[in-house]
Amino acid sequence: MTSLSKAGRKRSDKARQAILKATLALLDEKGFSGLAVEAVAARAGVGKATIYRWWKSKAALAMEAFMEGVSDEVSFTPSESACEDIRDQLIKIVALYHGHAGRILCEVVALGQNEPDVLTSLETEYLDRRREKVNGLLDRAIAQKEIRPDIDKDVVVEALYAPIFCKMLMRLRRFDKEYISAHFDLVMQAIRL
Repeated sequence: MTSLSKAGRKRSDKARQAILKATLALLDEKGFSGLAVEAVAARAGVGKATIYRWWKSKAALAMEAFMEGVSDEVSFTPSESACEDIRDQLIKIVALYHGHAGRILCEVVALGQNEPDVLTSLETEYLDRRREKVNGLLDRAIAQKEIRPDIDKDVVVEALYAPIFCKMLMRLRRFDKEYISAHFDLVMQAIRL
């Protein structure tokens, strides 16, 4: 994220926080399909032009607000084991996606089937950033000799996280701490030294 708008003006952090907070509240109240930039502007006390100057689309705004809103809840808690840090974060994600964050994410994915910019924002504003952090942990796990150095990190990330999205989107049973922990152990068996 850049601190400069397209017009070259510096973003006001106070206005940015108000916009993101309003967006997250409206996402929770109305969902992504009910989110209107006009309502965000009114609730945040800014003009619509400010929002459009700083975010290229409603989807980009929603993804940044979503990311900021859930970042503390899905953050990695550093420990001595990079692998255990990943397990801990997977468990946090499962807990988070059982609530309103999961509902919002499901709606975004559903809407993205007909609106490609929504899926692009989901990928670039949320998934790519999460993947980057997991890749860093996998690098640390390799350096700590917890896992093999010849792994394909993209495949491992998909193997670890795809079942969460599948279960969330399909509303399948057995989407809990025990399930994800057993799944994590299965993936780790394939890549441990």
